[in-house]
Amino acid sequence: MYGVVPGVLRVLEEGVHGSGEPFTLTETAYVSEICNVPCAMQCRVRMNHEQCEFIPFFSLSLAAFRSAEADALTWHLSPHRSDFTFRTRVFLNFPSSIRLAEPVRAIVGEWYTVRCEISEESAVMFLDGVPYASCELSAADGVPSSGYFGFIQVRSSATMDIADIQICDTAATK
Repeated sequence: MYGVVPGVLRVLEEGVHGSGEPFTLTETAYVSEICNVPCAMQCRVRMNHEQCEFIPFFSLSLAAFRSAEADALTWHLSPHRSDFTFRTRVFLNFPSSIRLAEPVRAIVGEWYTVRCEISEESAVMFLDGVPYASCELSAADGVPSSGYFGFIQVRSSATMDIADIQICDTAATK
């Protein structure tokens, strides 16, 4: 299960994510500060395995994959697929999305800067500073108006390194 239950997740304290030093993601984790929409999260990521799936999320409930309480908006980057960008309710739905750039399959060992800006009506994902995809959001998508940013780890053997996590309560700040 892609666990998102408090006490089961690793909490990334300020000293870990604010230091700029990379850490290896081996389990699902979230940043301890709660953010209000509009907000944004940016980080650098390096995939260490062909089967990596970089899946950041924004959630208040931190509820498990496909549970009735699941409210997470997720976005995606991977070396082995490029067929989707955003999902809502932890993979349950695909919101109306628009590709703003050609689909990308990440290259194992290379660093990427990924940013997501979330408002009440939309989300935009940037890849290395370039708009990559956007989606429209509605109340039916269940994305919370406040929540935690984090990272879902799908395969514990397919680790990735994450560095320079930056979170702000306004998507207008870059």
